[in-house]
Amino acid sequence: MALLPTVNSSSGHGDSSLTSLSRDEMRERLHWLLGESSVTQCAPDIRIESSTSFDDYEMQRISYFVESQERVEALLLLPKELKPGASLVVCLHQTHREGMKSPAGLAGDRASGDFAVDLVRRGFVCFVPEEFCFGDRIDHDREWLDTTAFYQRHPYWSAMGKAIWDVQRGLDAVLAMDGIKPERVGVMGHSHGATTGLLLAALDDRIDATAAHCGPRLLRYSEDLMNWCRDDTRKYRYFPRLMPYRRRPADVPFDFDMAAALIMPRSLLVLHNVGKRQPTTAQEWQAALEALSESAHAGELESPPGVFSFGGEHGFTDASRTAAYEFLLARLSSGDAE
Repeated sequence: MALLPTVNSSSGHGDSSLTSLSRDEMRERLHWLLGESSVTQCAPDIRIESSTSFDDYEMQRISYFVESQERVEALLLLPKELKPGASLVVCLHQTHREGMKSPAGLAGDRASGDFAVDLVRRGFVCFVPEEFCFGDRIDHDREWLDTTAFYQRHPYWSAMGKAIWDVQRGLDAVLAMDGIKPERVGVMGHSHGATTGLLLAALDDRIDATAAHCGPRLLRYSEDLMNWCRDDTRKYRYFPRLMPYRRRPADVPFDFDMAAALIMPRSLLVLHNVGKRQPTTAQEWQAALEALSESAHAGELESPPGVFSFGGEHGFTDASRTAAYEFLLARLSSGDAE
């Protein structure tokens, strides 16, 4: 596997090199990071498996094919007073054993979940997919987060590449359903889900607005990339191709602000806590997004990409929830920016 050229300056933490890369080059680097797959797209054959009624919304359990031999389930939350063209938000779960149940309010963890319930009560249709090795998609003979079987089947792909593929196939299925014709589509994710959401939006132009809550630190500021590339597949192995860079993060060929550049000129809000775990992450993102806003990659921005920083540790606060929901309401409301 050939190594890609270094992105950052010799000083390690430079942002200026981003402006010298074209969108095609950044997209190529992202595809390199995600790896290669031989999987081909198939008809989703979507089904409604069951439906549960709550006071002001309905929760459907749906199923669809993500690969020709792999049917998966997801949750779809719909307001009971569903307005024509209501915007859809893809709600991506964090590192939680219960997977999709957490955003859907079924895991009892308000501090890091339940946001799909909040959003459906604000009028959004919420699609809540479940990633492999979480929730109901845990291999029966393995622990959750174990990606061993996946890498045995797909040695040149990545777990994150598979995660994004599956979300896109689910989005294909939901957008083909009767009555689901959204004006606009957003994505919101917390922690692990924020990483998935950033890369999904970078690759999929159907996403109009992205809210990344407590997501990834920029790779080049990390002391060690081992949590991203791990040699033990029994733990979630995001990006195997980062292994040669694990001791020299400043040389990574792709960093998450490239995803932000690919999302532009669509809307982006990065929300990050300022706590002991990552005290400077919000600051690093702020500097990176400011640099991008002044670059040729900005184009005709719908709104400047922003950072909302808040006190506390790795979870939601009332302030961060409010900021994320207001952002999505403003950017996805019918009749908003063309």
